[in-house]
Amino acid sequence: MSPQAPTTALVQCLGITVIALNELCDALGAPFLKSISSTTASLLVSIQDTKRNQDQCLLLMERVQPLLLGIIRLHIEAAELPPAILKEIDKFTETLHKIYVFIEAQHDRGIIKRWFRANENSALFNDCKAGLEHAFEAFNIQIKTSVWKNVEDMRRDSETMHEKVLEIVAGISSDRAQSDTLSSLQSRQTSSDSLSMLPGEPKIFHGREAEVARIVNNLTHGPTQIVILGPGGIGKTSLARAVLHNPLVVSKYTRMFFIPCDSAPTCSELIGLVALHLGLDPGGNPTKSIIRFFSTSPPTLLVLDNFETPWENAEDRGEVEEFLALLADVTQLALIITMRGAERPAGVQWTRPFMAPLAPLTNEAALQMFTDIVDDVRDMGDVQKLLALTDNLPLAVDIIAHLAEYEGCGIVLSKWEDQKTSLLALGTDCHALTYLRT
Repeated sequence: MSPQAPTTALVQCLGITVIALNELCDALGAPFLKSISSTTASLLVSIQDTKRNQDQCLLLMERVQPLLLGIIRLHIEAAELPPAILKEIDKFTETLHKIYVFIEAQHDRGIIKRWFRANENSALFNDCKAGLEHAFEAFNIQIKTSVWKNVEDMRRDSETMHEKVLEIVAGISSDRAQSDTLSSLQSRQTSSDSLSMLPGEPKIFHGREAEVARIVNNLTHGPTQIVILGPGGIGKTSLARAVLHNPLVVSKYTRMFFIPCDSAPTCSELIGLVALHLGLDPGGNPTKSIIRFFSTSPPTLLVLDNFETPWENAEDRGEVEEFLALLADVTQLALIITMRGAERPAGVQWTRPFMAPLAPLTNEAALQMFTDIVDDVRDMGDVQKLLALTDNLPLAVDIIAHLAEYEGCGIVLSKWEDQKTSLLALGTDCHALTYLRT
């Protein structure tokens, strides 16, 4: 079997499972299902573009498939899942997010030098693998050595589970006697379920208090369309994530969606990606479906992260801006985009006064970030020398701090003297590492 064949088979099987998850989510409104299905859908796109470590990517994804089927089975067999199982499903959702970061990191996008990236890949891969192994144990599912010896069995399992889901959905629709059960299941979907669809709140986050306060104030006082600008590695994504988890924002917006756009270099791919994250059919007229979805929704916040990817495509820029304008016209939809540079897309009346592109951290904030990462700081002089190398760029501070945590400040300084700027190689796509760190 060629290297592409297992990927194609995996995408086909997981595609069936994602459809089943979406249908089950629509019927039950159960916590975490929407997040699991949307993240898996994004993984299906991402895994087809991997350039490195394909065996590791496939190993992770082939273990995801039986776990997804197991989660569907749990919802089918139990009228209401106990809190302990819901907690384990939440943990599995976090593991899926980590797998997405790992697979995204295998694309040809330079972030740091290979010798450091290899260490990071290894650590994140092991973390993802451990999370999956924990899920197998929690859901009482046997781990198979490799599903590729039984590709047809895997596809058959996916189709069988989909048929069972269709039976459940049909039963719910036709049997009024089940309405009380459905109501009970739907009542469990709270604002915390909405948060489970989002990347986590940054755990190490300093120096952006004024920006957070300003964006939160805008979001809580009327229609808002905000662009967070700045160079790569400045912390645009972390700022957006911090805003998403602010209590005032959580209390106002019933629904929140965070969609990384770096895998969508064209307008059609952007629209399809948004449709997938919303659980909509990307076929037909997805733009119309997306606008209808938001127009008939309660107050909703949509974050389009790394929006420069589709916008910088000169051939599609007009269509991308037209799509943005359609989103901005939806009254109950608040829109935040993050993108590199200092230019805002045209066609949208962005909230004024405009936010200036993000600046580097203050010395105090950079030091706080560094000491949050490095457990044992013995020589503050070395720390200051290291921070001076970063220009207080959050991503550079993050990388230097983790290098120091691994090897010690003195050794990193010594390597810097030997290798100078070759020690770090910040690429244009910096969000993946930032996402991994926080």
